[in-house]
Amino acid sequence: MAPRDFKPDRCFPHDYATARSGFLKAVESAGGTVASYVHTARGPSGEDLATDVALLGSPHAKNVLVLVSGTHGVEGLAGSGLQVAQVQSGLRPPPNADLAILLVHALNPYGAAFKRRVNEDSVDLNRNFATFPAILPNPAYDELHGVLTMRPGGLTRVRRGIAFASFVARRGKWALREAVTKGQYNHPTGLFFGGNKPSWSRNTWDRILAGLTDKHKVMVVDYHTGLGPRGSGQLISQWGSSFGSGYSDGRSAVLADCFENDEIINPEKSDAVSTGLSGDLLSYTRNSGNHLSAVALEFGTYPMLQVLNAMINENWAHHSRDPGVETYRKQLVEVFSPDDVSWREAVYERAHAVTQAAIRGLLK
Repeated sequence: MAPRDFKPDRCFPHDYATARSGFLKAVESAGGTVASYVHTARGPSGEDLATDVALLGSPHAKNVLVLVSGTHGVEGLAGSGLQVAQVQSGLRPPPNADLAILLVHALNPYGAAFKRRVNEDSVDLNRNFATFPAILPNPAYDELHGVLTMRPGGLTRVRRGIAFASFVARRGKWALREAVTKGQYNHPTGLFFGGNKPSWSRNTWDRILAGLTDKHKVMVVDYHTGLGPRGSGQLISQWGSSFGSGYSDGRSAVLADCFENDEIINPEKSDAVSTGLSGDLLSYTRNSGNHLSAVALEFGTYPMLQVLNAMINENWAHHSRDPGVETYRKQLVEVFSPDDVSWREAVYERAHAVTQAAIRGLLK
């Protein structure tokens, strides 16, 4: 139970160093244990970068809830806040239950530390779980790459708007979103680049999954921000809306047990939040074992084009080595982790409700 004076908005950090310190302190106070995977790179001030994995409950528990932050680095500031706020408000496995809670903090620590959505190689981690060499053409993105990587400015925005309008007129709004966000493997300086080999963070995820091979049921909830109505939190899985169909291994049944009273968006069949992705963590996780189920929990922040423009501008400034890059990174932080008390309170309440539903479902 949360302390009487608990304020969830105070748990949301503005930088990675504060996020990591707050996370480790919260887990220690809760009696949890931590395993740290230290990155080969260093942080902005020479500090260690790490994915910290905290365990609440028994390591021998056969059912595990995994809450993940920072798959998209800068989004991990909000994700860290959600993890810390829940621990501070009393998140623990129910007494005598065969359940443990695993908190994966900053899966992409480089992006979190340098306030980038991508990793040290400008790779979008949520497109990096492909089979390499990745033969996943995205000709629609190829068509738009030039306007997505132009210098920021008034004229550029006009040219980009005209290009987008022309694309939508020919193919539709949904096709534009899919073209940009699905993932691409031909343009290393572009958006949503999936890389050409498994990244450090992907290899770290493999190590985390390897520690869960003897479990009975594992539910992964991967926190994301930036899409959807402001303050809302929508569950996303391509196995949503079809519980139990096509799977005899029980994974869809686990989703139903956890979220039967909630809507799960199938990105391949809905235009509500997200499109189908190439090389994403959720599909990779599901395919790694019959005991593994996974959903994303996506929290809306700002209008989609505002978020996209912030991503475009920061990406351009980074690759151009523009001296004003930090200004663009501050904008990126704001669109993915708004400095807004009401937003933080709303997403905390939603994350808490999803966590409790998952715990109940895993114990059925």
